[in-house]
Amino acid sequence: MGPPDDAPLRIATLCTAAFSAVLGAMAPCDAGVGRTPGGCVAVVNAAALKAMGQTGPLGQMQIWGDPVVFGPNLVRVNVDVFGGGEYDVDVVIGAGCNVLSVTTRLASNGPP
Repeated sequence: MGPPDDAPLRIATLCTAAFSAVLGAMAPCDAGVGRTPGGCVAVVNAAALKAMGQTGPLGQMQIWGDPVVFGPNLVRVNVDVFGGGEYDVDVVIGAGCNVLSVTTRLASNGPP
């Protein structure tokens, strides 16, 4: 009788390593990987809350977490309105954190 065959274990180890490498290579492609330029988070959040205030939502508004970057100048802020749903607010910023445009959209309805 010969030594035990560990070929299945080696194959499983190689497959796990390859799968981990593929996941690691895909991670930087996520849209939310970028970071809001330094010092612009407060400006972007204020612009999002101001835009939401002009839409007339009924309820207290809160922002959870940092804005998500979708491009060099496009940032999305998630605004939660207590009892009124969740909104996505897209803010386009220029040089020096100047707000160029703001667009609001309902992401999900609140509880009935």
